Amino acid sequence: MTKIEDIINTEIKLHQQFKNVNVIGFDMDMAIVRYNNDAIATLIYECMLEHLVTVFPFLKESKLDFSFSKRGLVIDLELGLVLKLDNKKRVIKAFRGKSIVSKEELDSIYHDEQVIGSSSPLKDYDGGNSARFFTMISFFETPITSVFRDFMEHQNNESIRLGKPIDYSTFKQFGKEISVSFGKHFNDFYTGHYYTSFRNDPSKYIYKVSDQLKNWLMEIRSKNNTKVLLITNSKSEYCHSVMEYSFGANFRDYFDCIIVDAKKPEFFKGDINSKPFTKLMSFHPKEKSDYIQCPNIELGVTQDTVFKGGNIHLLLNKLKDHFQKDQISFCYVGDNLIGDVVAPKQVQLMTVAIIEEIQDPDEIIILKREKNTKNQEVQVNNEGLVERSTGETNYIWGSFFHIHDDHENLSIDTFWSSILRDNADIVVYGVDTLVEYYYQDKFDNKDTLAPCAVVYGQGY
Repeated sequence: MTKIEDIINTEIKLHQQFKNVNVIGFDMDMAIVRYNNDAIATLIYECMLEHLVTVFPFLKESKLDFSFSKRGLVIDLELGLVLKLDNKKRVIKAFRGKSIVSKEELDSIYHDEQVIGSSSPLKDYDGGNSARFFTMISFFETPITSVFRDFMEHQNNESIRLGKPIDYSTFKQFGKEISVSFGKHFNDFYTGHYYTSFRNDPSKYIYKVSDQLKNWLMEIRSKNNTKVLLITNSKSEYCHSVMEYSFGANFRDYFDCIIVDAKKPEFFKGDINSKPFTKLMSFHPKEKSDYIQCPNIELGVTQDTVFKGGNIHLLLNKLKDHFQKDQISFCYVGDNLIGDVVAPKQVQLMTVAIIEEIQDPDEIIILKREKNTKNQEVQVNNEGLVERSTGETNYIWGSFFHIHDDHENLSIDTFWSSILRDNADIVVYGVDTLVEYYYQDKFDNKDTLAPCAVVYGQGY
């Protein structure tokens, strides 16, 4: 069998697997519900600054820079740098404030074993957060990079003005104050600035879902007996607001079960006894009687019933009982590369990643393949790094998926590209593309199926 035939067979198998799943679960934010990312980033930035300026008054002059605030970046809270990593966790680009860090300095900090010891500070980095490294894992976090850049720029300028070294302890303080600002605005649905602004005008921040998506959800539930679940980390009150605007007042009709405050990725990681489900008798619980501990989850969404917390093992047991099967096929769809892709893959779920960074919304991406990066047209930027010519590109940080090292004449996967390759079965721009993929018969026939385009270039 040739490589091409192997790729085609893989794509046919994936398509059939997706069309015949017993269960499909969706993340809510930026997955089954699409956000206006610029508007939501602006709102989050306002929320952060409202608190931060009380501690760091100089940030009053800070402005959100969309071109700098990109998903997948990592903040080093020990040294005050913003980093972009390749697939081997090497730092391929970094900024100190508004200044780019030289390759030589990056090597001495993160890569030179004679300087840093036996292993890189990033050796154990897995995409999650730690005391030192903070990741912009979703579009909710990306505005942090912009305000942190301005914070670091101020520290640099003050160091030069005063002739004193930078006080690196302020970076950890910054991280703590970010947590305070998020807690202040995201913990209380009724008083937080974020939630208040959202409730006042949800149309500014999210889009209504398409009739195509709603019809598809109803079809697979009625014709295929597929169970459709909503599993979100959002609070029940916020879930209700988002879903009511995006789907309509009858949003419950499209789902067999709604789980809020799931605390992914832990939802997929814990054992069966790690966290029970709580049954909420209302999306807006206020009394103790609105919370009922339950040993198992129920299928079927009533007017006032939603489940909170729980874990994947309790859910799977319920689904196996329902289907009267020892094994069921379960697909999870989400945008968070750790909580929605890596974690469910670790419990053998089929995974679909929603990646808005894909430039062509109609592109179906299957990442289980090798790359061919020869003879790709590239453009050189000022830092000696070049990007393939793939249309509109952010040249501050480059592509979310790959970057070209002109010094070595190599195209390199980013850290997140390798995460997708290893953990996502299918990657699409949005759920409407996923619906179109479901109905495309060409993915079922060797005679009509040609390998689809991939984010790494038309390698085949």
